[in-house]
Order: sequence, then C-alpha cells, then structure tokens
Amino acid sequence: QWLQQLPAAEQESAFFRYWSAKEAYLKAKGCGLSQPLNRFTIDYRRATAPRLHAAADPGDCDHFRLWSLPLPPPYIGTLAFRGQACNLSELPLQITPRALTVRR
Repeated sequence: QWLQQLPAAEQESAFFRYWSAKEAYLKAKGCGLSQPLNRFTIDYRRATAPRLHAAADPGDCDHFRLWSLPLPPPYIGTLAFRGQACNLSELPLQITPRALTVRR
C-alpha cells in the first residue's frame, strides 16, 4: 500500500529494495522462500536502514538486522544477519561493483 503512494518514477526501485530485504531476511533465517512473504513486513520509513517489522516470530524483530548495500545502480542488495546492531562499515565485507566478499 505504501508503495502505491510513492511517485511512479520511484515505485520500481522501491519494490526491488523491499523484495531484496524480504528475501535477505528469509535466507538469514534459514527458511528461504518456504515462509510466506505476507507473514512479515519490512519498514523503510522510520530510518535509513530497513527494519524488520511485524514478523511471525516477534523475537526476530529484535534479533535480525538489515542493511541496504551501497551498490552502484541499477543493482540493489540487502544484507540480513542475526546479531547486535553495528555499522555496515564494521562488518568484514568488501563491496565492489562485481562482488560482495568477506575480508579476512
């Protein structure tokens, strides 16, 4: 519903950001797309980082973190992980236009 309230020019990229965040959470949870996508929501409106909201398992909202990855257009990606809040820059990741790798 919030997607339809956006200007038409922003709706497509907003949809893919939303989808990316939903898919990242399900993969981090370990259930993939076997869990229905309508059993939880992602909130982009309250903060710059997406936030898990109204999950079927309420504890997940406190334990999973979501980060929009700083990828060059037209790419969109979200990182989801279970753990304490931190800055994306604190994670051992190297993000390039062609790959997302773990720094050692």
